[in-house]
Amino acid sequence: MKILFKNSKKLVLAYSALMSCGYEVPKNQITKYVSKAIKISKTNKINFHHSKLVRHMLLIKNLKTFELVKSLNKTDKFDIKLSKEFIPYVKQFYKRNNFDLLFKKIKTIEKNRIKNNQKLIFPLVTKVSSVWKIKKPRGMIIINNPFVNGGHLYMFKNKNIITINLLNKYENMIKHIFCHEFSHFFQTKLFKDMKNEIEEKSHLYKKHTNYSEWESYFAENLVEAVIFTLIRPPPKSIYKKHLEHLSKEYSYIKSIVNAIETHNLKRIGKKELKIILKELN
Repeated sequence: MKILFKNSKKLVLAYSALMSCGYEVPKNQITKYVSKAIKISKTNKINFHHSKLVRHMLLIKNLKTFELVKSLNKTDKFDIKLSKEFIPYVKQFYKRNNFDLLFKKIKTIEKNRIKNNQKLIFPLVTKVSSVWKIKKPRGMIIINNPFVNGGHLYMFKNKNIITINLLNKYENMIKHIFCHEFSHFFQTKLFKDMKNEIEEKSHLYKKHTNYSEWESYFAENLVEAVIFTLIRPPPKSIYKKHLEHLSKEYSYIKSIVNAIETHNLKRIGKKELKIILKELN
């Protein structure tokens, strides 16, 4: 599987425009530079998740016309609908802030800062792929995103992209976020064939602040449980404490971990997911 590290002018433009409207970002060399280079305007309300705008921007052919690619899937159309009202402001921001020069400077900063952290990714690709009974993608594009602490997976028709903050000073956090987002690729493929079985357990769902529906919340619980048990298990000395900590955010992780360990599941596919769902409570 080919891993390709890229800069994204469109991603940087999206977050720079958001920053100009008061969007809060982690402090690092790039965000500090951007904050000094742009003009702050409080007149624009941000009523969508930042990932919606990023998907929208990544689907734009070029920044001269802001024309979208022709082939759009259901998720593309949904995210575009939510973020489209902000695009005129992004266009205006692009023209007024000498953005090409800004991005050139950012690329120079990235080049000097993220090389060592890129190396953390390669050993994890094989490990994550090995625990899912789903065919791995031909390739994955990794884009540095210094504007968030976490990461995001974008699955398009002809490419898959993971955005992750490679300027993060904590190596373990970079490793965990990559494992989490890359696992979502396999989890998403697996869920496509098991919609009914997953929906049968929706009565267990209790409204969560960060997740609006059952399937997405269960996906987060499953991914974290797989990382905890099969990809990056913690030392025995902190096992219980770490699981207890995770359960505060992921209500079903204990049930999933218990199913994986009780049935000695080594890889996760349809058969294993059925076992996990059966044990879920």
